[in-house]
Amino acid sequence: MAADMKRELLYPEFTVRRTPPLGYDDPALRLSFLRLEDRAGPCYLRELQNALVAPSGLVFKNGRIVPESVHTFNPPKLGTFYKKLVLGRVKQAPDKCFVMHHPLHLNYFHWTTEMLPRIYSVRDRIRDRFLLLGEESRPWQMEGLRYFDFAGIMHIGRLELARAGELLVPQPLGRFPVYNERALLEMGAWFRERTPRNGSDFADCRNLYILREPGKTRNLVNQAEVVELLNRYGFRAVCLEQLTIP
Repeated sequence: MAADMKRELLYPEFTVRRTPPLGYDDPALRLSFLRLEDRAGPCYLRELQNALVAPSGLVFKNGRIVPESVHTFNPPKLGTFYKKLVLGRVKQAPDKCFVMHHPLHLNYFHWTTEMLPRIYSVRDRIRDRFLLLGEESRPWQMEGLRYFDFAGIMHIGRLELARAGELLVPQPLGRFPVYNERALLEMGAWFRERTPRNGSDFADCRNLYILREPGKTRNLVNQAEVVELLNRYGFRAVCLEQLTIP
């Protein structure tokens, strides 16, 4: 392997085993993507020299896409990459950088299960690095990022590429619906150790109903009626994007 494209193992391959949900034996109700057992390959960290990063999180080296940066939800678009390159829409990033996002980085679920674990997996190696991130970000994302010791954050515009002298690219630790449970549990414990304990907001509540707002897809058409009914049984409806980390 070339000296400017080092790769090392972060997590070995793993198997996910699930308990059958209600209705699993009914073919009419079974979700096509749900299996009782899935196996995922090992997770690697790639260290690159003089690489280009797209606003989607894809990484390019020598005109080719770096496999560790590819995600199910961001299929390669080489035409867009070469167009930006020809037009000179490349800005210089700090010498040492880190990238871990993909096009769904504004989604709370994907951010929490797919992107934060990639930072957590190399948390002790980013203190002198700048995080490269798509130009949009949300307050709840920035709050979570403050738990990590980045040297800074540099946003990449929609029509730009960023050139990094030295870049760390951790492979996703899982893809829907297969996630590295060990890594997620370790990360959750790590956050809890660093978070002030304040459960007063939920002291009178035993059950939570998580709203998909402000998501624009897969919403319940009668959600108001569902919330009204659940309120009678001690549920509280919450929007995760509106909560603090604690």
